[in-house]
Amino acid sequence: MVSLAVATEIHSALAGRAQTVGVFRNASEETILEAAERVNFDLVQLHGTESPDFCRRMPRPVIKVLEITPELTASDVNAYADVARFLLFDRPKGETSPDWTVRARSFLATVPPPLPFFYAGGLTADTVSDIVRQVAPFGVDVASGVEVSPREKDPARMTAFCEAARKGLF
Repeated sequence: MVSLAVATEIHSALAGRAQTVGVFRNASEETILEAAERVNFDLVQLHGTESPDFCRRMPRPVIKVLEITPELTASDVNAYADVARFLLFDRPKGETSPDWTVRARSFLATVPPPLPFFYAGGLTADTVSDIVRQVAPFGVDVASGVEVSPREKDPARMTAFCEAARKGLF
């Protein structure tokens, strides 16, 4: 979590060169509205239990995160079709089962997302090219797969990840 002051500095440094995303997990509408006004990021990523109605009230286009659990249905996914710009499919927090990726691929094959989507959850340079080839996401999201320790990214791992992701496209 970063302060609004730091988020504003980051946004200013990236202005015109990259889109910025405010990431929130079950934050209040007031918190998100204040952050959007002060920081002026381009998109809002909602990473919690936010409803389609909540997404509809957001001041910026929404990336809605959905965890691929056995309970997730096509109706759950399609409920966000008119209120989000993108979906992001992620591994449930604490999920360590090696078959999660198989379950995620199967879900995405049987429930075609109604919007462009990102794929996240357990990605590394060793796994990303297969995911890109098999589920054809709009993009991928990586965190721990390029870290040497929590919150410390490794430039070599990041480069290897990007190269592997590109290989999945061709």
